[in-house]
Amino acid sequence: MLNLWKLLTLSVRMCTFAGGGGLFGGGGDGGGSSQTTQDIPEWLKPYVTFGLEEAKGLYQGKGPEYYPGQTYVSPSGQTLSGLTLAEQRARAGSPLQQAALQQQAGTVGGTYLSQSNPYLNQALAGARDIATQGYYDALKGGRSGAVMAGRMGSGAQQEIESRAEQNLANALASQAGQLRYQDYASERARQEAAALNAPAMAQSEYQDINQLM
Repeated sequence: MLNLWKLLTLSVRMCTFAGGGGLFGGGGDGGGSSQTTQDIPEWLKPYVTFGLEEAKGLYQGKGPEYYPGQTYVSPSGQTLSGLTLAEQRARAGSPLQQAALQQQAGTVGGTYLSQSNPYLNQALAGARDIATQGYYDALKGGRSGAVMAGRMGSGAQQEIESRAEQNLANALASQAGQLRYQDYASERARQEAAALNAPAMAQSEYQDINQLM
């Protein structure tokens, strides 16, 4: 195409036009003025005609067609397998994350506040044994003193034993209340922490979605 254009340019430059002169011939304007017309040499005319016809065909013809084949490198089998596994994992989600979300939801909702602590009874049993032992020690001491004073079965002895029973009841109630309060307060603290962490836990559910995208 570049050579053809050079040929046409050279051909035109070889011609000198004046007035109404044409490309392949001359003419006058009838005004009496003189003019000089130089025609294209006969040997050049076939080439000029051919060049003009070819240029016309290029102008009116269709443009170049794009390459119809694949213009990119296909992904490897490992890449395709990795994408498939990543999609399956993203759609299924993480069992660990689901368990964590379920546990956090239970904590925020107060599930563990209404459920009894399985270890609380063990803690209460230990405190109860200590208080009961103190009660028996008090009875033993009171009865020994009553025997030594010769007042076994007296009102004073009964008062001592009654006081020991009351002390036992108070100790049991106090220790049970303290342990239950501590258990409740600890769970409430976990509930508050879980509530503060809830937005981050909720945001983690989008990780699988983002991975899939």
